[in-house]
Amino acid sequence: MTPSDAGALVLDPTAQVLLTIFGAALVTAASGFVGAWLQSRRDHKRWVRQERLGAYVAFMKVAQDLAGIARDVEKTIGRGHATRAAVDEARTALAASVDSSERAHLAAQVQRHQDTLEALIAALADNQDRQKMLMDTVVDRATAFYLLGPAKVEDAATAFAGAMGVGGSEEMDRQLGRLHAVMREALRIKH
Repeated sequence: MTPSDAGALVLDPTAQVLLTIFGAALVTAASGFVGAWLQSRRDHKRWVRQERLGAYVAFMKVAQDLAGIARDVEKTIGRGHATRAAVDEARTALAASVDSSERAHLAAQVQRHQDTLEALIAALADNQDRQKMLMDTVVDRATAFYLLGPAKVEDAATAFAGAMGVGGSEEMDRQLGRLHAVMREALRIKH
């Protein structure tokens, strides 16, 4: 041993081989753990995306049904107003008529309009019952947004729910379009 080698550490060749083996095993194990962690993150993101997609699709189905019912209700109300006006007009004509055949014709017309009005009222009641049932369902479906996020989707769903009560079908359709766009963005779906 020379004086310059005095501070140098000399390892046994067997120890060098063992250190190399254990070092490689440590690097391999660490790489495995890092790889498993990365895969777990990818799987979690995939799971969240899939759950969001399911929740979004279920909500959109109910929301579209609600918007359709709102359009039907508005049309039914419009037809009801027109039919009610026709009933009033026929009754006024009936009261003013003196001819018995014309009176019979007008009485039949009043009855037809009243029957139509009753059918419209029944259709309106059916639509309102369906609407109430779907409103409960939409609240249940929206619960997933609070868990799965993101907040933009939750906010858009809340805006849609607000439009159900006061906005009418046009506002519901507008909010539904906004909700659809926000959901696509959350799912990273390019259009």
